[in-house]
Amino acid sequence: MELQTSRFGEISVDLNKEVIFAEGLPGFPEVKRFVLLQRQEDAPFFWLQAVEGPDVAFLLVSPPDFSLDYRPQVPEADLKALSLDSLGDGHLFLVAVVPENPLEMTVNMRAPVIINPAKRTGRQLILADDSYPMRYPMFEALKGLVASAGSDQEAQGKHSHR
Repeated sequence: MELQTSRFGEISVDLNKEVIFAEGLPGFPEVKRFVLLQRQEDAPFFWLQAVEGPDVAFLLVSPPDFSLDYRPQVPEADLKALSLDSLGDGHLFLVAVVPENPLEMTVNMRAPVIINPAKRTGRQLILADDSYPMRYPMFEALKGLVASAGSDQEAQGKHSHR
C-alpha cells in the first residue's frame, strides 16, 4: 500500500506488518494503526508511522542499541493485554525527542512503547515508577554509539587488508 506521510513523502508499506494500538497512544487515542519503519538497515532509530494520519510519527530507539540500562517493571495486566508472557517476548522502545540541537536529544523512559511482533499489537505504557525520567538526555549514549561504530569500522578495515 502507498502511504502519504509528512516526513517521508509517499512510501510503500506492507500492511501485513501493521501494528495495532487498540487504545491508541497518549494524546492520540483515535490513531490505532501504525507501521514500524527503519529508514536505514542497522540504524538504531525507528519510526512509528501512523497509517491513518500522515502527520503522526514518533521517533523510537531500542534501549540495548544505546547500551542503556533500562529494565522497567511492566505490570502483568499490560503484558497480558499484549499477549506476552514476559517483556523479553516483545520489542521495547523509547520515544525520542530531537530538538533543533540534536545533542539535546532526550528519550522518555517513563512511557515505553512495547510491541508484540507475533500478534502485531502495541501499547504505550505510563509507568508508575518515577525513578525513570521523562526526559533522559541521550548525549552520552550517542557518543558511545558513535565511538563503537568508529571502532567497528576500524576493525573491519584492519581485517579487510589481510
